[in-house]
Amino acid sequence: MKLDNLMMNSQNPKDLKVKIIDFGFATKFEKEQGMTFSLGSPLYTAPEIICGKTYDERVDVWALGVIAYSLIEGRSPFNASSLEQAQSLTLNKKINFS
Repeated sequence: MKLDNLMMNSQNPKDLKVKIIDFGFATKFEKEQGMTFSLGSPLYTAPEIICGKTYDERVDVWALGVIAYSLIEGRSPFNASSLEQAQSLTLNKKINFS
């Protein structure tokens, strides 16, 4: 999940519905096995994926947290210019709310 995958169906606040789009990487998995392959957008990638650990649906909760931070703060918590910098920030940056 990423902020770019949230769409609104109306500009009218009284009729506003948020829709999630683009399920290109969506897949089913066996919870007992978890997943290990690396997919997704670097700024929304959970530490488990970066470290190559087995992961589950909780990485989507991480991505939702990044989305929430971005909506509240008006910027990404991990503003990076390269994949390596995004991974380093994800693993090491302490997040603060202004």
